[in-house]
Amino acid sequence: MERPKQLRRGVLALALLLLFQTSNAGTRKLRDIMPLERGAPRRGLLWAQPDYSIYHTREDLLKQVADIVAANPSFMKEEVLSAKDGNYGAELKVVTVEPGGFTDRKDKVHMLLDFGEHGREFISSELGLLLMRTLADKEAITHLWGDSAEDVRRGQALQRLLEGTVMKILPMENEGGRKLVESGKMCERKNGRGVDPNRNWPLDWGRKEPDYDPNEEYPGTKPFSEPEVQLVHGIAQEFQPRVWLNVHSGMEAMFTPWDHKAEVPADARAALAILQRIRTDIMGGTDCQVGSGGKTVGYLAHGTATDYMFEGLHVPMAFTWEIYGDFKAHFDDCFRMFNPLDKAGVDAVLKRWLRATMRLASQWSAVWCTGVILKAGVEGAAGRRPATRQFDDRWAVGSCRQHADEMTMGARSLMLAWFVTGVTKSGAGAR
Repeated sequence: MERPKQLRRGVLALALLLLFQTSNAGTRKLRDIMPLERGAPRRGLLWAQPDYSIYHTREDLLKQVADIVAANPSFMKEEVLSAKDGNYGAELKVVTVEPGGFTDRKDKVHMLLDFGEHGREFISSELGLLLMRTLADKEAITHLWGDSAEDVRRGQALQRLLEGTVMKILPMENEGGRKLVESGKMCERKNGRGVDPNRNWPLDWGRKEPDYDPNEEYPGTKPFSEPEVQLVHGIAQEFQPRVWLNVHSGMEAMFTPWDHKAEVPADARAALAILQRIRTDIMGGTDCQVGSGGKTVGYLAHGTATDYMFEGLHVPMAFTWEIYGDFKAHFDDCFRMFNPLDKAGVDAVLKRWLRATMRLASQWSAVWCTGVILKAGVEGAAGRRPATRQFDDRWAVGSCRQHADEMTMGARSLMLAWFVTGVTKSGAGAR
């Protein structure tokens, strides 16, 4: 996503003014001080570049993803999907993770997690890679919160809750844009043919704000014109996630819908409560903001993935997270603006947001298993409960009874209300 545009453009204007004032003649041509391509080195200034001893290249990151999957065939698998529009095509790696082992169970929480939607946001895909490494290592999950007895107990509880989830992880949605960044176009956020994947979704598509910048957010010729977006949409339609998480950088924030309106819809109040709890538990000492994208980030965005997941595909928990931003960076110093530069900074960001991701999974899993048991009671009372369906296994009863109290009462009440409404209206638990 983007940092607030008003601030970025104010910084740019100030920089131009200072350059003109310090010029001997004061009449330099604009092209002498403003390269045609944003992010190109400017005379006397060196913009930050990726340190590949800290970050992974696109190729290396995706190889490591494949290696992790190959080492854990009992609960991980990878698919490589492709789509094409004219001469432009895209590939998308999709990793399915079922921490409890692959089963035929239908009552697990489906989570769809999308990383690397914008090419310049390297830190996003690094978080996706770390998440996969952690899911592949039970000891890492056990010690996620620390090494004290209480921390280990929490880690073990998390492990049990994760056994009630199925995740589809997209470690790098926008490979085409990432290739352009690695070739030297450090400010590129769009895909390989110049379309912003996060403006190509149907809900409120094509509307342009007064400060619309096609170099940043060109939405394409029509909704779903882009192969990357077509692929993500197809996955979501088939997988039917209960949780959608779209991870970006540009600031520190956790957003619910809407992006195209400056408000939180009523049906997203439970999602907002979860984010507020995560901020309290994980984000102490940071400036992490919580709210709707359209109100909190400072400008409206149209045709976004999160808004469509929520409204078009009825995903009840739809989020956009922004996990890092350097507001002191120059407008053209894009790698610095969107990614921490040193190892300590990278490690701190990844540790904090990995914990936040796991907290999201555990909170929703806890209330979902409560809801599954509640649904069983509702169906039983109506004579509709399948005789063969078992709700008294370790995950649905043990973990839920132990850990539902981790939810705030308000969040639990809102989410259970949503669940009951879905059961009584449709019998399927859908919003």
